[in-house]
Amino acid sequence: MADADSANGTDPDTETVAITFHPQEWVDSPGESHDWDRRQLIPTRERDGATYRVPRMDATDDADDPYPDESYEANLLADHPRAPEWVRDWEGRTT
Repeated sequence: MADADSANGTDPDTETVAITFHPQEWVDSPGESHDWDRRQLIPTRERDGATYRVPRMDATDDADDPYPDESYEANLLADHPRAPEWVRDWEGRTT
């Protein structure tokens, strides 16, 4: 997830933050013979990402900075009530 407003240099609504969900899927990764059940997340080809807005207080830390990409807090925003239903239901998520 990322603050899409910061990425494109615009901030149309200071009370919300634009979040982009990048769908991923689990795949087996090439590893050493001793790395049983080694899996990794890769971008899915089946679905484009989704951008949606959440209240700033839900997507920022105490210093009002957006949560870092791929942080635990940013990943939780996929469960936000303003996230599209398919994002909340995405099976490849790690949260």
